[in-house]
Amino acid sequence: MAKLTKSIIEATRPAAGKRVELWDDSLPGFGARVSARGCSFVLMHRGAAGEVRRLTLGKYPGLTVDAARKLAMAAKLAVAEGRDPGRERKARREAEASRETVAELWERVYADAGPRWSDSMKLESARRWRLFIGPALGALDVAAVKRSHVHKLHQSLMERPVQANRVLAQVRALFNVARDWGALEGENPAAGVRMYPETPRTVFLSGDQLRALLEAIREEEALGGVRAVERTGEAVPGVRGGKGLREAASRGIPRETASLFRLLAFTGARLSEILKAQWGFVDWAGSALRLPRSKTGAKVVWLNATAAAELRRLYESRNPASPWIIPGRGTAAPLAPPQKAWRRVRTRAAELFAARQATGEALDGDAETLRELHLHDLRHAAASFAVAAGVPLFAVGKVLGHSTPATTQRYAHAADAVARDAAEAMGAAMLAAMEARARVLPVAPPAEAPNGNADNGKAAGGA
Repeated sequence: MAKLTKSIIEATRPAAGKRVELWDDSLPGFGARVSARGCSFVLMHRGAAGEVRRLTLGKYPGLTVDAARKLAMAAKLAVAEGRDPGRERKARREAEASRETVAELWERVYADAGPRWSDSMKLESARRWRLFIGPALGALDVAAVKRSHVHKLHQSLMERPVQANRVLAQVRALFNVARDWGALEGENPAAGVRMYPETPRTVFLSGDQLRALLEAIREEEALGGVRAVERTGEAVPGVRGGKGLREAASRGIPRETASLFRLLAFTGARLSEILKAQWGFVDWAGSALRLPRSKTGAKVVWLNATAAAELRRLYESRNPASPWIIPGRGTAAPLAPPQKAWRRVRTRAAELFAARQATGEALDGDAETLRELHLHDLRHAAASFAVAAGVPLFAVGKVLGHSTPATTQRYAHAADAVARDAAEAMGAAMLAAMEARARVLPVAPPAEAPNGNADNGKAAGGA
C-alpha cells in the first residue's frame, strides 16, 4: 500500500472476529487497525530500550486520516527527541482527570471546614462566594487562576474597600487550602494582591441621641399591632407582597424585636450573640448570658441591671415551647436579623432628635447619625459610654469579648477625654488643698508689739 486514505479504510470489510491492519508506506509505522467494531489509527515505534511500542492515536471517523497522520508525525518527532509520547499522553490524561474547578474546591473546603465555623462565618462566607467569588472564579480550573483574575475581582469592589478586602482574604485562604491539599502547585494567586486601606466604622452616640433612640423603640413597640400599611410608589411587577413600595406610615415592631434592640444597646453584644441565645444560657444568679459559641469562641455577656430587667420581662412572656430568647416565627428558629424594623426605629429616632433641635433645645450630636445608624453601632455606643464613665480599656475589651487588646484601641480617644478630665480634677484638687493649707497656717507675730515694747508680752507673762 502506498498511502493510507479514507477510501481504503471504508473499502476494507474484515470478517467477523477478524482484524485487518493497514500500513502507510509514506510514513513508516503509521497505520490503521480495522475490525467489525471500527477503525483505530496507530503508530508503531521503538522505545528507549529498543522495544517495539504501539501508540493509539484515535478512532476513525472522529479522527480523519490527515489529522491522524499529523499526530503520528508529531509523535515520531517526540521519539526522535528521546521522549515517550505514550507516557506524556497518559500524564496529560491523569492531570485532566484530577483537574478541579474553583467551585469544586470551594464545595470540598466548605464541607470539610464548615462544621467548625461559627454560624455567622458560614453565613458570610457563603454570601461572599455566592455574590462575588463564585461568579468571577468558580468556573476556572484551580491551576488556571492567575493573579490577574484575583486582582480584577478585588478591583471590581474598590468602592466597598472593606467588602473587597474580606473577599480577597477568603480567596487567599481558599487557595492556601488548595496548596495544602495538593490541588495547587506554585504560588497562591491571591498572595500578591494588596488590600485597600480601611477606615474602621466607629459611631459614638451622645446621651441625647441615645435618649431619642430609646424613645423611638418605645413608640415603634407601641405600634406593633398595626398590620395595615399604606404604601407609596409603584409596585414591582411579578414581585409578591408589594415589595418595591415605600411605607407611607410605620407599622411598628413586635415586643421581642424592641427587646432585642434594647439588649444590644445595654450589653454591647453582637447581634448574632443575642439572636442565637437560648434561655438555657442565662445565669440569673451571676447576671450573665453564658454563650457556648460566639465569633471568638465561648463568651460571657454580662447583664447590667437594665439588661437583666429587660431579660426578665421577656422571660415572663416567653413561649415555653421555644428555647430562644428572641424567637422567630414558630418555635424552631430564632428571629431573623430584623433590618426593616431597625430602619423604622432609626428613622423615627432621627425625626425625634430633629424635632427637639427645631425647638431650640441644645442637643449633643446630629440627626443624620441616627438616620444612618447600623445595628452594630450599638456595640460601639455601649463601649464608648463605658469608657466615658472611666472604665479602663482592658475591662471594656473584656465586656465586649475582644480577642485582642488592639481591637479595643478604637475607643482610646474616649479614654483620653476621661484622662484629661481626671488630670483637670487632680490639678483642681491640689490647688484647693494648697489654698486651704494657706488659710490654716499660723500668722507670724510682728517684730515689735503694738505699744512699741517688744518684751511686753514676755514681761507680762513673767509677772
